[in-house]
Amino acid sequence: MHFSEETLKKAWDRAGGKCEGAVVSQGRKELCGRPLYWEKKNSVVEIKHHDGWIALPRLIISGKAPDLAANCEILCLDCHRQHR
Repeated sequence: MHFSEETLKKAWDRAGGKCEGAVVSQGRKELCGRPLYWEKKNSVVEIKHHDGWIALPRLIISGKAPDLAANCEILCLDCHRQHR
């Protein structure tokens, strides 16, 4: 799924440059919060930075992801692997 650069920047700002994924710690679900770096952005198609991040849609409607910051989730690659 592809988001516009403007949408990515808004979602990135909302996330504060940190992973928005959830991890389980001591039986509780918590925010990952791993610090990320804008320049290490990957795409769904190509992983260039193994310590980078990826943007995934939270919702897909009729095979399309609305290009909205609220629909764009910023994930480190560890959280992305768990998300699949």
